[in-house]
Amino acid sequence: KNNMQIISSLLSLQSSTIKNPEMRDIFMESQNRVKSMSMIHEQLYQTDDIAKIDFKIYVNGLIKSLFQIYSFGLKRIRWNVNIEDVKLDIETAIPCGLIINELVSNSLKHAFKDAHDGKITVNMRKNKNLITMEVSDNGIGLPTNFEVEKASTLGLKLVTTLVEQLEGNMVIDRSK
Repeated sequence: KNNMQIISSLLSLQSSTIKNPEMRDIFMESQNRVKSMSMIHEQLYQTDDIAKIDFKIYVNGLIKSLFQIYSFGLKRIRWNVNIEDVKLDIETAIPCGLIINELVSNSLKHAFKDAHDGKITVNMRKNKNLITMEVSDNGIGLPTNFEVEKASTLGLKLVTTLVEQLEGNMVIDRSK
């Protein structure tokens, strides 16, 4: 955890010297990814059962942090976390946390460009050994020709890789 905080601080210091806004954003996104992993470790050390993380507490803290970073120009964007009693080990919690970090960050950056009202929802439930996680927003939606597998951004490539690492399936639902 301390090493991740040091890395995050180094990225923050380095980004403050960068003049190019795109490069500065890249550093900020990397810093957010490190913070996401650090928060999992922090949650782990605060629990009675060191093998399991109460994911609802973690996700609420992560989303609150992302809102503080990205929603400075957004009006009345809310979030809702519906996580049924899901406790995850660190090997599952870190990739799930990074997926949520990327998808919620993308929603905050892109989904509400012209809107003043919006909602981001994270749902997670466990049925035996199967975990279903949904991240959604009521923003402008993805373009109809968008294919996540062909995305050029590091964040979406990371999501695809993490879903594969978890032996999961990703479904994009544009119906709402």
